[in-house]
Amino acid sequence: MPLPTLDPVIELINKKNPVHGKALDQHIRRCSPEFLAFADSYLAGYMRFLQARNLDREFAVDSYLMVVDDTVREQVWFKRNGRYRYSNFKEVYDKVYSRPDYMMRYMVGLALTQFLWPNHQDIFSFFKAKIRESRGGSYLEIGPGHGLFLLEAVKFGQFDTYTAADVSQTSIDLCRAILDYEFPQHNRGVDFILGDIHHQELGKTYDFVTAGEVLEHIEEPETFMNLVFGLLRPHGQAFVSTCVNAPAIDHIHLFSHTDEIKKVVRGSGFSIRDELELPYAGKTLEEAIKKKLAINYCALLEKV
Repeated sequence: MPLPTLDPVIELINKKNPVHGKALDQHIRRCSPEFLAFADSYLAGYMRFLQARNLDREFAVDSYLMVVDDTVREQVWFKRNGRYRYSNFKEVYDKVYSRPDYMMRYMVGLALTQFLWPNHQDIFSFFKAKIRESRGGSYLEIGPGHGLFLLEAVKFGQFDTYTAADVSQTSIDLCRAILDYEFPQHNRGVDFILGDIHHQELGKTYDFVTAGEVLEHIEEPETFMNLVFGLLRPHGQAFVSTCVNAPAIDHIHLFSHTDEIKKVVRGSGFSIRDELELPYAGKTLEEAIKKKLAINYCALLEKV
C-alpha cells in the first residue's frame, strides 16, 4: 500500500543508518495495514507541524536516529552491568531535561517512535480509546513530553479543564506549540506547570490523570503512584504506561517484571480496569522476561 509520508522517512533512515533502516523496514513490512494507515496519517500531521516550525524531515529523522543510537548504547551498558546507567533524577535532569537543544531533538525522536514502533503505537491506540470513553471533568497530565497524548486528550477527552506539568521547559514549549498549531484560535486553555509534581501545591483534585512513561524516570515509583492516587477524585481514572528491562538515557528505575509494576499500582490503592503487556517483538512475555528484553506496559486504573 502507498505510504506517502512513511515511505520517505524510512528511506531517509535507510540512507543514514542502513543497519537500523533494514531492521525497521523488515519490521514495518510485518505490520498490519491498519497500523500502516494509522502511522502514515498521524506522521503526516506531525510532519506538517514540524514544517510549520521550520523543522524538516531530515531534522526529524536525525532526531529519531539520535534516540536509536542513545538507546543502543544504553542497551549494551545494561547487558554488561545488569542495571541502568543512572540511578537518580539529578543525573538525568542535568544530562537530558535541562538541555534545550538536546531535549528538543529527544522529544521529536520519541514522537517518531509512536509511528514507527508497533508497541508504542499500541499504547497510543489504547490511550486514544480510553480517553474517548472518559467521563469528562478535569484532566491532569504529568510529563506530557512531546505532547501527542496531551493533544489527543484535548481533542477527544471532553474535559472541562486541562492541566499539564513537566520538569522541562522545552517540553512545555513544544506542547504549547502543537496545541497552538492544531487550535490556532484557542488552545483549549491548558494550564501548564513547570516543575516536579512532587513539589507543587495544586490545590485541587482531578477526574483523570495521565502519567505516560514516567515511572521509569523517577527514583521512587511507589511515592509517585501514591501522589497520583491522592490527586484523583473518588472513582477517578488514571492512564499509566512504563516499561520493563528497557534501558534509555533517562531511565533510572528498573522494573524486571510486569508483576512489579502491578504491585506498585495496587499498593497505592488502584484497581486495574484494563491493561496491555507488550513484549519485545517476536517474543512471548515469558521469553522476554527470561532474556531481559524490553516489555512495554500500560493500564487504565481507577481509584476505588
